[in-house]
Amino acid sequence: MSSPQPQREFVSDQLTPADEEFEEVIVKSEEEIDDQPNLLDFIRRDLHQNDVWKEEALADHQRCTQMRNSDYFTPNRLVTSLC
Repeated sequence: MSSPQPQREFVSDQLTPADEEFEEVIVKSEEEIDDQPNLLDFIRRDLHQNDVWKEEALADHQRCTQMRNSDYFTPNRLVTSLC
């Protein structure tokens, strides 16, 4: 009968690279988890900026509509406006 020592060494030799690979996966996963709050902060800032731009665009549109509906635009008046 063969001794269990060579079998243990074989198994140990096989597990060592797998352990290292598993450790690498764990480290990468932890790094990704650590980056999640940064990504969420970036997305929140981006969404907030989009909301600001939408509000500004709506305000500009409303201002232009009010100007068009007022006496501001008359046929004899030269107006330099973006509306």
